[in-house]
Amino acid sequence: MNEIILIVKFACRLKDWVAKAADREREKLEKKRERQERRKAEPKHHFHDPEYQKQKNQVLDNLDDALKQGKSLVVVFTHRKRHVSTEPTVIDCVKTC
Repeated sequence: MNEIILIVKFACRLKDWVAKAADREREKLEKKRERQERRKAEPKHHFHDPEYQKQKNQVLDNLDDALKQGKSLVVVFTHRKRHVSTEPTVIDCVKTC
């Protein structure tokens, strides 16, 4: 007799759990959507430092200049002969300064 009561109680709990499965899934999707919206939102903190921006732009300009100078130093190997670029090099620039 006790076994039947336990089985009936288990069946009732299982029925309730299955009935609430849709609610759990809906809540899970809602939480996921809320997290995605929070991630898409603009940051609450805005970093405004003119000195930092100035330094950042200076570093980018220096990098660009360095890449241009490095490009002028490129040595091209063709048919195992060494051909040096005819563009002014860093050494030429230093000599003229």
